[in-house]
Amino acid sequence: MVMQLLKILVLIVIVLVAWHFIAPHLAQHDASPAGGDDARGGAPDAATCVQAASETHDAVVEALSEISWPKVDQARWNSTRPDLESQVGAAQATCSCAEPACATASEMLQQIEDLISEADSAINGGLTGMFNPATKEENIQALLTKARAQAAGGF
Repeated sequence: MVMQLLKILVLIVIVLVAWHFIAPHLAQHDASPAGGDDARGGAPDAATCVQAASETHDAVVEALSEISWPKVDQARWNSTRPDLESQVGAAQATCSCAEPACATASEMLQQIEDLISEADSAINGGLTGMFNPATKEENIQALLTKARAQAAGGF
């Protein structure tokens, strides 16, 4: 009897954990209409903006992590940087809505631009040992979390 209850309890925990990770993805798909425009055919909505900002953040983090510190591949960075800057610009264009989540995501994108600029100065200036993106990354993560909550109606 105790083993059956334990099995049921474990199954419930597994379902709850799975729901915790799957539900936000389902909510994002439900929250953004097809094409990223709102029901009136206007500017992209907050969920679309936050998704674009999140993808941009992921791309920047991936690009910076692919460059092995302190041995920096300057040529690789110089070929990657324009793509990152272009992605930031595209995400900023997506964040033209008047919702609080868009303003927060836009602020986050500005910090990402600053991070790219600082990384570029360090890499091309030979000062990679002086480049520490940890604090800026914490701020960016906090803004992303806030924007996601705002887009989901949590703020």
